[in-house]
Amino acid sequence: MVEALLRERYAAQRATPEPAQLELVARYLDGDVSADERARVDALFDADPELAEAAALARDEAGERKVVSLGAARQARKRPPMAFMVAMAAAILAVVGVSLYVGGGPASHDETPMSGAGVGVGASGDQLIVRVHGPGGDSALSVGGPLPQAGDTLTLEISAKLPGHLMVVELDGAGAVRVIYPTEGDAAAAVAPTRREALPPAAKVGERRGCAWIVGVFSDRPFTRAELDAAGLADATAATVDCAPLGLGARLPFARSVVSWPVHR
Repeated sequence: MVEALLRERYAAQRATPEPAQLELVARYLDGDVSADERARVDALFDADPELAEAAALARDEAGERKVVSLGAARQARKRPPMAFMVAMAAAILAVVGVSLYVGGGPASHDETPMSGAGVGVGASGDQLIVRVHGPGGDSALSVGGPLPQAGDTLTLEISAKLPGHLMVVELDGAGAVRVIYPTEGDAAAAVAPTRREALPPAAKVGERRGCAWIVGVFSDRPFTRAELDAAGLADATAATVDCAPLGLGARLPFARSVVSWPVHR
């Protein structure tokens, strides 16, 4: 299904796809590639921006953001660039239900992971990928998929569309915050635009009771752990049902993207 979508999207851009490339990228979108194959995909995207764009559109249709329809996207492409961006944003908001919160600071996006390939995608395009390494093999967290088990090790990858600042934390059901990245200090780390960057490994998953989440907070401005502590995250964790992904955007008005992954329940 993903390969067929990718072929159609790539063809719509008047390019000639190579079957081997399509097969590799399709498996990449399904989360079924090795580390070496992921590197090959990144190299393909760097060498072929048209293929990268087609893959992003195919991911939308496959479920990452669920743009309303291929026809709507194609029709929007015939409009000026700004109109295309507005149409795409409207389609994403209508289907996924991403809510925009406008407060005393900049616009903030209340986001949760989208389905597919274990990729949490913010409305700003920032991504947080959580990979699980254990006796059962290596896999990426995905919506509705299995959670890590005691003894598993988590590794994190990010993709930032714009320069900014990032902090990744573990949040438990009591609202306690443990900073995973950066590994030192209480200030968010500066990040440059990047297609995919691996962060230092998170600690092994231990035995615990109750819910826990990995939360990535992306911001255009510097921020500190104290601002997360002051945001009332304990209230958000107490209100969640069945350890679902958290919606923290309204509590963090300085953030441009907030992506949360449940890692324990």
